[in-house]
This record gives sequence, C-alpha cells and structure tokens, in this order.
Amino acid sequence: MASKRTKKKAINFAKRLMWVMVLAIICGVALVFTNPIEKALKIGDYTRVNSVDTAVVESCGLKIHYIDVGQGDSTLIELPDGTNMLIDAGTSDETLISNLINYLKNTAKISSINYLVLTHSDDDHSGGMKAVLDEFPVQNIYRPFQVACGTQIVDGKNYPAYAIAAEDLVNYLGTDNEGDKTNENYWWAARAYNIAYCNFVKGIYSEKWTDNSDATVTVSHAGLKIESINSSVAFSIEWFEPQIVTKDALITLENPHGYEQLDAEKTVGYAVKKYNGKNNSSPIILLEYMDRSFVFTGDAEKEVENDFISDYESNSTVINRFKNVDVYKAGHHGSSTSSTADFLAILNPTYTVCSCGENNSYHHPSAKFLERWEAQMQKQGTARVQSEPFITFKNKTILFGVAGANNSSGLAAGEIKYCVGIETGVFVMRWIYIVGGVFVFGAVLILTVRINKHNIVSTARSVSSSTKKAKRAYNNYKKW
Repeated sequence: MASKRTKKKAINFAKRLMWVMVLAIICGVALVFTNPIEKALKIGDYTRVNSVDTAVVESCGLKIHYIDVGQGDSTLIELPDGTNMLIDAGTSDETLISNLINYLKNTAKISSINYLVLTHSDDDHSGGMKAVLDEFPVQNIYRPFQVACGTQIVDGKNYPAYAIAAEDLVNYLGTDNEGDKTNENYWWAARAYNIAYCNFVKGIYSEKWTDNSDATVTVSHAGLKIESINSSVAFSIEWFEPQIVTKDALITLENPHGYEQLDAEKTVGYAVKKYNGKNNSSPIILLEYMDRSFVFTGDAEKEVENDFISDYESNSTVINRFKNVDVYKAGHHGSSTSSTADFLAILNPTYTVCSCGENNSYHHPSAKFLERWEAQMQKQGTARVQSEPFITFKNKTILFGVAGANNSSGLAAGEIKYCVGIETGVFVMRWIYIVGGVFVFGAVLILTVRINKHNIVSTARSVSSSTKKAKRAYNNYKKW
C-alpha cells in the first residue's frame, strides 16, 4: 500500500515538474518579444534603442553621460585618465537637483569633480551648481565672462546693479557717459543677476579641493586646453569660442582690459567678446579621444556659430577636426536660434543629443532645428545612423562610451557604443519583472496546490470526525 502511495506521489511530482517546464518555456518565449511588448504597454525603457548593454559602455575608457535634468542641461564626462568633467548642472527645481546629485553619486559613483564648467548664467544651466559645490570637492572651475550682480529697480523693472560681494570680476563693470548702469552697450562684460548664478559665484571662490587647496577659477576663452595627466591614454578638450578681445574686435571704446589678462584677484583667463543675450557667453568645446570627437556648445546661438565659422574657415586644421563629429550636443536644447545649416554642414554629426523637458514651453527641440537637422542627415545617405536625435525627455539619460586600447568587453580600440533610458532613483516596471513574477507565482502554485488540497481535505475529515465523536459523547452524557 505504501509503495503504491509513494509511486503515485512520484508520478504527481513529475507531472507538476512538467507543467513548470511548460510555464518556463512560455515565459521564455514572452521574453523574446520584450521590446515590442514594453513599447505597446508603455513600460520599461520602451524608447530604448541600445546598441549594447550598460555594462559594455561602462567598460569603455571614455564615458559621457547626457543627463536627463528636465528643461535644462548637464553633462558628465568620465575621462580615460581617471579624471572627470561636469558641464552645467541643470535647473533650480529641488527635485531635479536631488535627482542630479543622486545620479552623480550613486549611478556614476562620482566623489569629486576635477573640471566644473558653467557655460553661462541662465537658471537651466546654473540651477544645481550650488548643490554640486556643496556636495563635491572641485579642483578646477571654468566660468563665463559674466559679472554676478545684485539688482536695482528702474522704472519698475529689475536691472543688474553692482557686483555682489563675492564677485572677482568687479573691474569689468561699466557705465555709459552719464553713469547709467542699465545701458548694456557700455558694459565691459555681460551681467547676470539671477540667484542661481550669484550663488555659483559665491561658491567658486570659497571652493576647496581634496588637499584643502583653493579651486582654480578660469574664464572660458578660445585657446583653453585640457589634456590627459596619463600619456598612455591621450585625449584633449579644447575651447574654440569665445574669442579673446583684440584691437580688431573692440567691444567698447571704454574697455581698458580688452588686450590684457584678467586683473581680477583670483580669476585667470582673458576678457572675451561680449554678445547681446546671456546664451552667447557659452563656449564651443571639442573633446577628442581615440579618433572620436564630441562637441559641446551650451546655449550658443547663431552669432557664436557664425563667428566660429568666420574665425576658422581659413584654418583647415581646425575645421577638419570639427568635420564629421561623432556626437553633437545640440546648441540651446535644439532651439531654432542655434544649429544653423552652415554649422551643421561642418559638424555633420553621426549622433545628436537634445537636452530638454517634456512639453516644455519653448517647444524644444524646435521644428526649424529638426528641419535643418533632417536636411543634413539626408546628405549622409546610407551612412546615416539616426532617424531622429536623442532627446532626454524621450530617451532619459544617454550614455556614450569610447573603448580604450584595453577594455574588459573585447571592443576594438576607439569603438563607440551607447545606451539610453538610464534612470536613477525611480523604479521602472519592465516586462522581465512581470514575466518573472508570473513564473514564480505559477511554479509555486503548481508545486503546492495538490499538497494544500490534501491538507485541506485531511483537516476537514479530521474536524468532521472530531465533531461526530463530540456529538456522540454529548448524547451519551445526556442519556446518562
């Protein structure tokens, strides 16, 4: 009898295992179609267009994070010599600032910053700078040629007034012939009076590096260059705009500093050309590594792009370095005022990234930018890679990597890889989680349902038997 019961249990167990295997096969087939299912259900990274897994990119010598900071801008560059650079720090929104710091610390695992670049003063680039300065020791800082000012009210409107107490470029203030400080035509440098920029300026002159030395502060200007501290992993980061002021390009007749190095107390660099509007204080920066190239332009608009073309069109060496770049960070979030047809024709980028927030009031990236970009991409013919630019509100954070000579993933030296859809601090439901949950629940159910049924039946019989016995005992007691 016992042998038959044991044999029956073995048969039942084998049947349950068979059903578990069938469930595993069904779940495996479901995972094959993960991408279209996630896109249909709008879960996971349904906008993912990865060429590789994140781990492969992370094995590269150079890594560039185009961080999703909403309607703002922030880019982290992990350089192959072990140093790093952060360009801009997003908006003043507290939640987005917290997300940025969390990304830097916990996803990119950054504990200090070697090169911190603020392209220009606007809140959507400077908003998180105070938090960055508070959270990380910074070694070198690159600031725009914009004087941080308090405000004065003229005819009911706020205007920049005198430089704030911490400002080091105070000698570049100016007035018109009547002493009017609101006349921008007579300012020697652009002025900014938004709180985020003022906080940035207050912070940079008290910033300390890990050895407790003061951070070096430099005004961005053409000719600046950063090179590897390790000769075995050579790279270069070079500024090409804004141009240093010369006698042939006077900004104002009253500027006594136009041909001299900055005479500020702590800042190094040179006085540079001043444009109308804050955006055009942004530099044009080229990063080169392993014959790969990346261009960053902040919010520089067509005036700066046209000056770049004018300044270097006769310099074939420079122009050739900018031709056919691998990745272009679209100027001014893909605004209609940036990325002119002539500038795009030189860059002819393989990949383009736009940093902007969903449903932003500026409608970035603009229809005009996309039209010019599409016209340029069509010229690439069969070599074309992108059908549309990467956009941070669609693709989340975008991570590019360039493989070094020795990498753990077996990539060819100089090979470029990317992945998108990287998020931090947010749980993202993915199809694999759903399938995994279904498999675990189903397997447990298949393996235990009969046992539970047997236990329930046995318990019911035991209760019934006990009830009958109690009833008989009670009846006997009554008779007695």
